[in-house]
Amino acid sequence: MTYANIALYTIAIDALKDDCKQPFLLTAGVPSGYLPQFQNTLDDQPGWNGDQGHHFAAFFDLGYFSGRTARLVAVIYERGQAAARETAVNQGDIDLGIQAAQIGLELGSGTIGVGDVAGRIQNLCRR
Repeated sequence: MTYANIALYTIAIDALKDDCKQPFLLTAGVPSGYLPQFQNTLDDQPGWNGDQGHHFAAFFDLGYFSGRTARLVAVIYERGQAAARETAVNQGDIDLGIQAAQIGLELGSGTIGVGDVAGRIQNLCRR
């Protein structure tokens, strides 16, 4: 686990303890806790909305260490998955990946501090 992952999990716990519905790492048949635009638009499996939390963490980490490239990677990755599976593009994952990468980028570049990340995560959550 990288420093960015540890920081994210610590910040996420603080961000979610108030009135934000918790984004779960794995969820079956229920919304993940993120705003509607960040929900899977394509189920991972029937009745499954399961990869939102680890998807966020992966692109947050990538943004922290790779900067602006991470936002593009979120789009390429999801479009590549859709092409390989011959399915529709999961726009919710793309939108969440772009937001996560941006937060990671800003933290990694020093544009925002660790204390700012909690508010940014809360802004992605249903309340």
